[in-house]
Parts: sequence; C-alpha cells; structure tokens
Amino acid sequence: MKEKFALSSYAQWIVACLSLVINVGLIIALLVARSELFALRGEVATTLTDLLAVLENVKASSFDYTVAIDQELPVKGDIPVSFVVHVPIKTTIPINTSVSVPANIPFVGTVYVNVPISANVPVDLTVDVPIEQTIPIDITVPVQLDVPISIKIADMPLAQNLTDLQAVLNDLFASLTGSPLPTPTTGITPTP
Repeated sequence: MKEKFALSSYAQWIVACLSLVINVGLIIALLVARSELFALRGEVATTLTDLLAVLENVKASSFDYTVAIDQELPVKGDIPVSFVVHVPIKTTIPINTSVSVPANIPFVGTVYVNVPISANVPVDLTVDVPIEQTIPIDITVPVQLDVPISIKIADMPLAQNLTDLQAVLNDLFASLTGSPLPTPTTGITPTP
C-alpha cells in the first residue's frame, strides 16, 4: 500500500506543479497582455486626439473651386423704346417772293396784282418729337469667364455631422482614459 500511496502522492505533486507552472504562465501572459493593452490604449488616445484636430481643421476649412464658363448665350426678344426728343429750333427764315393778289376794281373787274414780299422771319422754339418703337433682338453673345466658388464647411450640414462625430470620439476617449478629449492645438491654418 505504501507503493500506491507514494505513486498517487507523486502524481498529485506532478499535477500540482504542472498546475502551478500553467498558472504562472497564464499570469505572465495576462501581465504582458495588460501591458500591451495599456500601450495600445495610449496609442488609441493619441490617434483620437489627432483625429479630433483633423476634424476641427475640416470644419474650419472651405471648399474652393473655379468654374470655367465658355458658352454662347442666345438673346432673343423685343425691346420697347419710348422716349421724347426735344429738338430746339432757332433760325431765321428769309422770305423773298411775290404773291399774285386779286383786286376787284369797279368797272374793270378783277385784276391780279403781283405783290413782292421780302422779309426775315425769326424762329425760336423747341419741338417735342415722341419716339415709340419696338426693337427686335436676336443675337448670340459669347460668354467666357471664370466663376470662383468658395463654400465654408461650417456653413454646410456636414459641420453638424462632424460635431456629432467629435462627441462620439470624446466619449470613446473618456471611456479609455477617464478624462475628456483635450482641445486640439494644431499648426494647420484653415482656409478662409
């Protein structure tokens, strides 16, 4: 019986030692994993801080584009024109003529007498000339220009989505580190 007791005792010691080695190996593996997890958590926190700075810069930037227009624009229609032209007239009209005037002479009858007329008639007046006209237009105008377009991201609905994403990142950062995400300070200057 002594041999059975000794054999079972050795088996228990081997199992206990094996269990101790496995537990020590497991504790070492967990400590290594914990160390790597803390290092990874720090890297994630740094990445989240950088990502917040990028989002701030995106919100402060603008979308700039220049649209080149090279088209022919047809213009067709009628343009009514209505105005009054004031025409000043200042002159002298010379009159040099003779007029045949009938004269009724008793016992002779009607006689035509030539009467010479020589005079200068001064004219000083302003004549209003109304002009009412419809002018038809049918032309094609070439249009060549560059139109700059600048849209600020902060003025778009996208800005609210970026703000919501920042709130989610702040919550994730707070759950990793126990403190809120710091305000970013970057050297990137947003486009005005």
